[in-house]
Amino acid sequence: MMRGKLRMQSLAACCALLLVASVPASVDAANSKPAPAKDLLQASNLDIAYANNKGTMLLSLGLTKTDDAERYTRTICEPNKPFAIVHSGYQEGDDQGTGRQTAANFAHEAGALFYTKWDGKAAANQTCILSTTDAWSSYKFLAYKPANGEKLTAAIVKRIEAVRQRKVVKHERIGTISQNTAVAVVQYEPRKGENPLAGIALVTPDTTILLPLSGNDDPNSTWRVDDGGVIDASQFRVIVSAKSASGYALGLEWYGAEGNSIYVLKQTGRRFDPIMHQGRYMAPV
Repeated sequence: MMRGKLRMQSLAACCALLLVASVPASVDAANSKPAPAKDLLQASNLDIAYANNKGTMLLSLGLTKTDDAERYTRTICEPNKPFAIVHSGYQEGDDQGTGRQTAANFAHEAGALFYTKWDGKAAANQTCILSTTDAWSSYKFLAYKPANGEKLTAAIVKRIEAVRQRKVVKHERIGTISQNTAVAVVQYEPRKGENPLAGIALVTPDTTILLPLSGNDDPNSTWRVDDGGVIDASQFRVIVSAKSASGYALGLEWYGAEGNSIYVLKQTGRRFDPIMHQGRYMAPV
């Protein structure tokens, strides 16, 4: 009787092993696959700042006295070079300055104040993007090389034209991400009854992503105040170039006669959506 029970137990154990072995490996693989990293790149985790003349202090443009500025622990002032910062209080500002958000007027403007840490340093008067520790956690920063306004190849222009079905009449390269991704400014052919149209284009080997820039019919201030109707690559600086599983992100500074506009852009399909936009008033005194 004991032998019969042992045989039955042994048979049951063998069947259990066979059942486990018969489960497809793909089921285990699917169950163990990590969930995609949550995209935390959003306005509530970002702010814009500018540096003092030494590049060792940053003054925020958007954070108020009631904001939790200690959340902001990193900054990036040029592509692929983030560094650590530490919040050091709120600067009240005074009425002794010029009202300009510049290094020369740094001590007189109000804003959350940050010190750079360790070897981190900005260029004098440089615009930087502040972030919380995890804002860029799902993104990889990419190498970037600025260009000198060179013309785009005919093949790239054709791809840009295809997105909006509109002819490009002017095009200049702002820079190159990694080895083969162009960042450019383009101007489209005029259309009767429509405002002038330009755009920022990011062209990868696989896709074309656009940020449309609509102008107006003022020949002296078509795109920005006192621009003389001109838009070209020299007016733009890439602050950040990054990529996640869901697409590209750019930090872009647009120089103007009275100051700079700063954007953080995220890819949605074949377009860029601004998730943050702030202005920096820098008109000559």
